[in-house]
This record gives sequence, structure tokens and C-alpha cells, in this order.
Amino acid sequence: MTNSIIQPAIDAFQERTPLRVGSLLVTIFGDSVLPYGDFVKLSSLLEITSAIGIDDGAVRVAIHRLEKVGWLKKRKVGRNAHYGLGKAGEEESRQAAKLIYDFEQPQSFGELQMLVLREGSGRAEFRDNLVASGWGLVAPNILLTSGSDQQLAALENREKETPDFRFPLNAETEDIRRLCIKGFELDELNAAYRAYVELYKNILNGKPAPQLLNMQDALILRILMIHDYRRLILKEPRLAPYCLPKDWYGNATRKLLFEHYPVLKKRTKNWMD
Repeated sequence: MTNSIIQPAIDAFQERTPLRVGSLLVTIFGDSVLPYGDFVKLSSLLEITSAIGIDDGAVRVAIHRLEKVGWLKKRKVGRNAHYGLGKAGEEESRQAAKLIYDFEQPQSFGELQMLVLREGSGRAEFRDNLVASGWGLVAPNILLTSGSDQQLAALENREKETPDFRFPLNAETEDIRRLCIKGFELDELNAAYRAYVELYKNILNGKPAPQLLNMQDALILRILMIHDYRRLILKEPRLAPYCLPKDWYGNATRKLLFEHYPVLKKRTKNWMD
């Protein structure tokens, strides 16, 4: 039976709809399989996901989908199925790890810029593509970029006969801060960071790691802490500090994780044995 100490984290995961089982598996393989070996037994994986309250059938469906796109690969050992990261999964996990496990304030991508879209057909579709790639939306024809390669690459296919207007915003002013908060929806992200801190502070209760947890419960806590953090940090636009809300909870979230994750990792390193 799962320890009641970590039940609030499980409940918080279960309350999300739809329940993204594939996303959780991405976290498990990237965080708790990749550092220790190539493959994990399906039975071991199902034991963990079942303890988190996920139906075995839903896990099998999600595994099949990830295997189909090359994110996972399967190996049979006797009657037992073992799964490991495919080429795509390993590459994506290693790229994401560079940001996820650096518990310092993320370095800004580069120069904050504003883009004013020209009038004409196709503007709405182009704007939506920019937003999907991480641009902040200030007004229907005004967007912001933090300078990431992904965001700037979204401009490459734009026709240049009538150019859009793009210019830097490098003034450290309250107006720029307000533009960033609106465009990148930082209030919503900040609220999610704050909820993370409140949830896991209550669970951890100021201790290096709950001493009453067995290995499975410590592993579940480790997985959910990283999973919840991953969902937030990969959305963060990585802006200069002057662009962020004054009460930015991203820093408190990273501090909390930095204090407790290494202990949980050490206690669960043998979970696949």
C-alpha cells in the first residue's frame, strides 16, 4: 500500500484530465530508466504505474504508441517483455535533461524581440504557428520571442516580399515586464510553480527526504516531482530576470527540487534490480 505521505502528489496527478499516461512514461524512462540501464521489465514498470493509480491497460496502450513512433523499443527475455528507449526517445531525453536537471535559473535564450505582423492573407495561420513554437502573443498582430532556436526557426518559411517588423526590446522597464507577463502568460505559469512548491513542501515537511518511505514510495515521489517540474520548466520561455513577475516561484521550485531530488535519487538507484 502506498504511504499516505505521498498520496497528495498521486491525487494531484490523478486530478489532471485527460490523464496523459504517455507523458508520465516519458518521464519515467528519461529519469528512472536511462541513468541505470537500457531496459526495464514491463512487470516492474506496471508495478510503479499501478501504485500511482494508472490502469495496466492504459499503460500498455501508451507503451504501444511510443514503440510505434520509435520512442521505445522492446526486447523479449523468455516470456518477459522488457522496454528501453529507442533512438528518438534517448535523444529527446538527453536534450531535455540539460534543462531539467540544471536547477539554476535557466539562462535566457538571447535578445527579447517584438514582431509586428503585416496585413494580408495567412496572417492568422502564421501567428498561430508562431505561438505554437513558443512565441508570446501580446495582441492579434504583435508577438514576442525570447530568442530560442525553435521560435526563430518558425520565421524561416515566411514570405519576405512584404516583411514583418521585428525589433529588439532591451529596456529593463516595468512596461517590458508587463508585456512579457501578458505575452508569455507568466502569471499562469507562476501560479503553477507556486502550487508545486506548496504541494511538495507539505509532503517533504522540511526533511531531506521522508525517512518512512520504502523504495517504491520514494521512487514514486521522485518520479512525480520530476514529472511535475518537467511539465513546467519545458514551458518556461527562459527570459531575462527583469522580464519575470517580481514574485517568481520558478526559483523557489528549483531550490526545493535541488534540496530533495538528489536524496531521493540515491535511495532509489537500485529499483530496477
